[in-house]
Amino acid sequence: MQASFPFKDKKFLEDLDNPERRELIEEFLTILSVCHTVIPEGENDEVKYQASSPDEAALVTAARYMGHYFHVRYTA
Repeated sequence: MQASFPFKDKKFLEDLDNPERRELIEEFLTILSVCHTVIPEGENDEVKYQASSPDEAALVTAARYMGHYFHVRYTA
């Protein structure tokens, strides 16, 4: 798996190529994609994220580039 934006952390990219580490990263990204307070606005490739903190928005954006695309918030 290669990221579609440049990472500066070579260790992270190496971990993506290691099946055991990649499984942990995928699990983290899955959890991250559902456990946050980010609000998606827009449609398709035009989705922008509104978040209470820049860190939260950055993590959800990174997860999106890694294939964990958050685009709708469901409420019960």
